[in-house]
Amino acid sequence: MKKLILVVGILTQSLFGISQKFEIIKSEPHPILSGNGIGSDIRFGVTALTHDNDYIYGLSVNPGNYIIMYNPKTLEVIRALVSDIPKGTYEEKRGHKYPNGITYDGKYLWVAHSAKQKIYKLNKYTGKILDSIPGPPCPTLTQRYDGIEFDGECFWLIRNNGKFNIDLFKLSKSGKILNKQKINSGRYSLGLHYDNEYLFNCFHDFDKKSLTLNKYSISNNLFVESYPISSDIGTLNGITTFGKYIYFTTGSASTRQIYKLKLIKE
Repeated sequence: MKKLILVVGILTQSLFGISQKFEIIKSEPHPILSGNGIGSDIRFGVTALTHDNDYIYGLSVNPGNYIIMYNPKTLEVIRALVSDIPKGTYEEKRGHKYPNGITYDGKYLWVAHSAKQKIYKLNKYTGKILDSIPGPPCPTLTQRYDGIEFDGECFWLIRNNGKFNIDLFKLSKSGKILNKQKINSGRYSLGLHYDNEYLFNCFHDFDKKSLTLNKYSISNNLFVESYPISSDIGTLNGITTFGKYIYFTTGSASTRQIYKLKLIKE
């Protein structure tokens, strides 16, 4: 696919007072899984992204138990790893409690799974489970994880509570809850990425019908920047940054794609 230069959002308020915008450098549809007794071809629904400084990793929930490896330069699919992450029950799936959140700690991949209230440690070459730690409790049907990230020492995890109340957890590598705080009540949060004392994630405000990429300072617990995103590219539900680029994934049935974007000053 040839290079695209398309403005999809303009910064409304910057910490530095500089107006910025996104440019789509490249986009590619997620790969299709064919055959295997599934009845028809299905395009992977990738809902979370991370990277290991070599490849982008995408976690698929539909069909599930797959981790897609992408070339970060071309978005070409390197391979699809078949994981042994436990599948949810019908009731858990009804509450959208899928594995949803993937991060990398420098050696292993970690996947957050609210249905099992666990965070699974995976071999990045095979996708197989090596161990697990407890995740924050999700006792109600509507509570679910929607993003996990590792900052070099600790995990950060988003838990949506169903009524658009969002909890941000800080966890030790053993799963101990070190801190919990509510953020942006009234919105729905998807995806999580850590970069130099800041967390980035996507917020959906259904009342205002807006979609933004927000930058959150973990040192003072404040949102410092907000980047509006056009709804034309679909529902964003995964994010990672790699070098000077930002990578998004969209998971709605008609727009299952991965995007490579660049944030530029106007």
